[in-house]
Amino acid sequence: MNNPYSKISSPYSVISKFDSIPLVSGRPLIICDIDETLLYMSDNNSQILKYPLFYNKHGYFSTSAIKNRSILPTDIDGFYRLEHRVNSLGGKLIFLTARHREASNYIVEDFEKIGLQSYKYDIHYTGNMISKGEYIKKFINVSGYSHLYFIDDLHENIRSVYYYFPNSNLFLFSRR
Repeated sequence: MNNPYSKISSPYSVISKFDSIPLVSGRPLIICDIDETLLYMSDNNSQILKYPLFYNKHGYFSTSAIKNRSILPTDIDGFYRLEHRVNSLGGKLIFLTARHREASNYIVEDFEKIGLQSYKYDIHYTGNMISKGEYIKKFINVSGYSHLYFIDDLHENIRSVYYYFPNSNLFLFSRR
């Protein structure tokens, strides 16, 4: 697949903890990925699973592929502190995932497994149909916020957000 954002060079910071995100004064909007950023999956043999494994050869979500997986948080304490800092500034924290909407029941379960209540958050789904940058531009109202922060584990998502929002604060989350 041709990625129109692959040639874009975007400034970003690599982080492995949510505490590494420096919020400045003002009302922030934090848009955070879920898989490999907030949580990760492993099988019963402690093998780390990547989310694309959960699609069949036709690109449809395969529920049978995710039956035997464990959900683990990447940095749940840091996430709670980030959420507290965002709330104290009058900002908002939302999630944007490449998962399809039909995976929403699994997201509810996954959040519960790491101690989060999914109903407290706006969760947006691209379904891998458009880039995350384009999705934000079309479907998320960023007006009224002083700063946009985007956290994801994939370079192409960082680049696509930079393409549409060059003044955003970009963070590449890496557990390594």
